[in-house]
Amino acid sequence: MSTVSAARRNVAPLLAPEVVLVRPAVGGVAYVGRSVAVALRSHGHSVAELELPDAGAPALRALSEAWRLRRSLRRARTVHVELGSTSLGVFWFALIVSLLRRDVVLILHDAPCLVSKPGAGLIATGTRWRDIVAYRFLAPLLDGPLTRMVRRRTGPHVVLSEPARLASLAAGSSHVHRIDLGTDPPTPGRPSPSAGNCVLFAGFLGPGKGLGTLCDAWSMVSRTTTLPLRIAGVVGPSHEAWAAELRGRFAATARPPAWLGWLEEDEFSAAIAESAIVVLPYARSNPASGVLVRAMIEGRAVVATRVPATRCVAHCRTGLLVPPDDPRALSDALGSLIADPDLRDHLGRGAASWAAEQHSWAHHVDGLALAYGWTAEETR
Repeated sequence: MSTVSAARRNVAPLLAPEVVLVRPAVGGVAYVGRSVAVALRSHGHSVAELELPDAGAPALRALSEAWRLRRSLRRARTVHVELGSTSLGVFWFALIVSLLRRDVVLILHDAPCLVSKPGAGLIATGTRWRDIVAYRFLAPLLDGPLTRMVRRRTGPHVVLSEPARLASLAAGSSHVHRIDLGTDPPTPGRPSPSAGNCVLFAGFLGPGKGLGTLCDAWSMVSRTTTLPLRIAGVVGPSHEAWAAELRGRFAATARPPAWLGWLEEDEFSAAIAESAIVVLPYARSNPASGVLVRAMIEGRAVVATRVPATRCVAHCRTGLLVPPDDPRALSDALGSLIADPDLRDHLGRGAASWAAEQHSWAHHVDGLALAYGWTAEETR
């Protein structure tokens, strides 16, 4: 059964939902969308969910879904769109729906960027000549006009940090709200970081995640470590050659990591909750990191690089921060935490205490209500 057909069953019974919530099919942005829908329903609101994969021609799929749901889209009180930089189908859906109504609420996970290469979404890619047409011709020609159109025709934009809010305003978004990213409550019965079972990297695997730096650092740490390294996540098709080379480099270390691949949501949560250390060696980042927030709410010891997503980490109080692209600094930080279980617990307690005050789905939805134009009481 296709993902879209499953999404259709969610939408079809609600001809006049309060909220139509649109999201990608997989990944961190999809997780946020699913969680927001649950939170809204827990407050008594009717929510119709639509998930849009990027298979085929994203623009045509988006047009088909928008046409099928046109009555629900017109009648809904709010159209809520979770948009990440790789979500071509979701971007095109937002653009098409903005022709029906100009109050679509965009949640921009990679602000100020809306999406990467939107013009390429006009055709299906995956073959050499299609990729050439999509990325060398359509994208350069259409990306600017399409992005400006979506910024101009949609309603409030919601971002996850103050720098992202300012950057979005500078990029042309006119109404921008900042809210804190939500997350699930901590896992009951989770071990303390001193009793955790591994050093964990979790998330999408790509060159910007700093995994090359982690490999260089692990080549030093792995000679003496008492903890294994586990890497959870998958690589996109455009980075397969990079991933193969990275695996070869890791295989040459004294204690190669376990590659966990794609994990279901409960497995992903368990991997974080059971780890001793969560390492986020990002070379660059989005305004916020869902993995970081989840690690902090679970009370894990975090080692991260100083990038926009880790501004919330207080060095030596809620985690350890090192410069990006510095294997020696990352190695030293990992080594100090592996050798000192008490320090892991100290950082984990600080992270959990801070995150519990800042990050919950109830708090996240309260912020969304302001962007929707709802009163605060409507999400209570």
